[in-house]
Amino acid sequence: MKMQKSVSVVPLLLLLCLSGVGVTKGQGVEVTKAKAVDFKTEFEVKTPADGKTDGQRDSEPDLWAELRALRDMVVEQRVEKRVEKSEAVTQSQLEEVKTQNSDLQAQSVSPPAEDSVRLVNGTTSCSGTVEVFSRGEWFGLCPGWWGMKEAKVVCRELDCGNFVDVSRGPLVEDGRTIYVSCSLYGDESIGQCYKNEGSKNCNGGYYHHVTCSESVRLVGGAGLCSGRVEVKSNQSWASVCEADFDWRDAEVVCGELGCGAPAALQGGLYGEGKGQTWDKEFQCKGKESLLLDCDTSDRENNTCLPGNAVGLTCSEPDDVRLVGGGSRYAGGVERYDQGEWKIVGAEDWDQEDVAAVVCRQLGCGSTVSVLPGNTTGVYGVSCYGSESALRECSRTSGRLSGFTVICSAPPHPK
Repeated sequence: MKMQKSVSVVPLLLLLCLSGVGVTKGQGVEVTKAKAVDFKTEFEVKTPADGKTDGQRDSEPDLWAELRALRDMVVEQRVEKRVEKSEAVTQSQLEEVKTQNSDLQAQSVSPPAEDSVRLVNGTTSCSGTVEVFSRGEWFGLCPGWWGMKEAKVVCRELDCGNFVDVSRGPLVEDGRTIYVSCSLYGDESIGQCYKNEGSKNCNGGYYHHVTCSESVRLVGGAGLCSGRVEVKSNQSWASVCEADFDWRDAEVVCGELGCGAPAALQGGLYGEGKGQTWDKEFQCKGKESLLLDCDTSDRENNTCLPGNAVGLTCSEPDDVRLVGGGSRYAGGVERYDQGEWKIVGAEDWDQEDVAAVVCRQLGCGSTVSVLPGNTTGVYGVSCYGSESALRECSRTSGRLSGFTVICSAPPHPK
């Protein structure tokens, strides 16, 4: 009896050992359970159903049942420990990933470059109130001697098209303003222009609102309304072949850029583009507000020969007039701005330069005389005298004296 008992204990101990080492490093919980079940099944096949040998059925306790219970308890405890450990590791890894993501986000959100410029609260990405980033914060661009040359810089830095218009923006309330003045030609960057923070030069009380064209521009011309036609395609500018562009297309472009009716259309008129060529043929009806609203079709000929990049000259906009002088080429100067005609005013020393621009825009030759007026201008301007149109002159704040202009010839028919 004792010999049988000692012999029976050996497989019991062996089974315990096998159950205990069933989980090895690197294996999962499910594998451990599977091994435990395999050992259990294999041993139960060789063991009588009641867990006793023939000589122990009546005289010995149910050691096999106790062993199975003990084995199941050990396996269950090991499984629970591994699950707890796995959950702890998973939570730790999750927190680590969150920390890493936060660090990456903090690194990726860097402040704008000094003297960056943006347009806010506009109807398109190329229109809105001008703001300049200076010394860690955004400043609104305030009124002053500010006009087309500074607007050209803004439009160019934002990779928009031509400057279309400058108008009065929202009222200055918080005093976070900056004054900017660029050179005559506006060929520098905002960082190269003269700047002065504060409100001493901002006595107009309003910010500046700029409108640039978004997807078409005229390049290489003498003013805002002439040049080589270029269209924005895939974030780059492409010239247009003369064969793909007709008079109705020109009407849409001139209107989109705030100019008058087309005056000339010719390939190579303003040189060749350095980039790619637009690969579609425009089919405008002439009434669209934007060139890219027009229908297009595939080009019949896939090549555009040198010298065929289309150049366009538009007439100047009909936004200036002479009134009260008895003829169309004499009278007080008015400009159409924000839905109404406004009296144009200028400093006494600046009135002759303004008059030269007015006569040129109206196609009325040169200035014959400038007479003082008895009105007060609400649209203040300052010109160099060489601009093609009044909108290219700088806007000034304050109410200045109006004046009367007499040009040398009646206007050309349009």
